Amino acid sequence: MKKILLMLLVSSNIFALNIDEAVQNALQNNHILKFYESSVKSSKYDTESSKSLQMPSFFLDSSYTLLDKEKKLNVEIAPGITSSMTQVKDKYFDATVGIKYNIYTGGAVSSNININRYKEESVKQNYLEFKNELIFQVKKQYAEILKLLAQKEIAQRHLDALNNHYSDVKNFYKQGIVAELDLLQTDVKLKEAKQSLTKIDNYIKVAKSALSLLINSNIESSDFPLTELNQNTIEKTIKIDTLYEEAVKNRPIIKQTYNKTD
Repeated sequence: MKKILLMLLVSSNIFALNIDEAVQNALQNNHILKFYESSVKSSKYDTESSKSLQMPSFFLDSSYTLLDKEKKLNVEIAPGITSSMTQVKDKYFDATVGIKYNIYTGGAVSSNININRYKEESVKQNYLEFKNELIFQVKKQYAEILKLLAQKEIAQRHLDALNNHYSDVKNFYKQGIVAELDLLQTDVKLKEAKQSLTKIDNYIKVAKSALSLLINSNIESSDFPLTELNQNTIEKTIKIDTLYEEAVKNRPIIKQTYNKTD
C-alpha cells in the first residue's frame, strides 16, 4: 500500500512546472522571440557584407557565342589578288578575370556601414526589449495561475464547509428545529459557492492557455506548486525613484531611443 501511495505521489509531480522552467521554455520555444533572434543574425550579416565593400573583390566573367557561320574578311594583298581570312569564328569563348577595388565612392561605403551598424544595434535592442517583456509576461501569467489556484483552494474549502452545513440544516429541518427558509437560504449559498468554484476553474483554464501560448507548450496537465508564491515574493522595500532609475539605465528600448537622439 505504501509503495502504491509513493508511486501516486511521484506521478503527480511529473508534470510540475516551476516559474524558472516556464521562463526557460519561453526563451527556447517562443516563435516571436525566435524571429527576433533571426533578425539579429541577419542584421549582423548585413553589417559584415557592407564592410566587404572596403576590400578588393575578385571577379570572373565568361561568355560563349554561337553564330550561323563564320565571318570572313577579303583582303587585297596585291593588285587583282585577294585573300579571304576568318574575322570571327562561328563559335568562340571569351573569359575575363580581374580584381576590382573602389578607390573613391564619395563616402557611400562608409555611410552604408554606419547605417547597417545602427540597424544592427536597433534590431538587437528590439530583441532584448521583447525578451524582457516575454519574461515579464510569463512570470505575470504564472503568478496569475498561482493566485487562481490559491483562490480555488479557499473556494473548495468554503464549498466543503457549506456542504457540511447544508447537511446539518437538512437534518435539523427534518427534525423541525429550523424553518424551510433556512434550508432554502443554505441551498442558495451552496449553489453560489459551486458557481464561484466553476468560474475559478474556467479562469485557470484561460490563464493556462495564455501561458501555453507564451512558452509554446501544452501545460494543461502540469502542476503549479503553490510554494512558488512564497519563493518569489519581494522581501525588500524598493522605492519608486529607484525603480525609475533602473528602468532608464537598463531598458533596451530607452537605450535605443537615446542612441537615435545622439
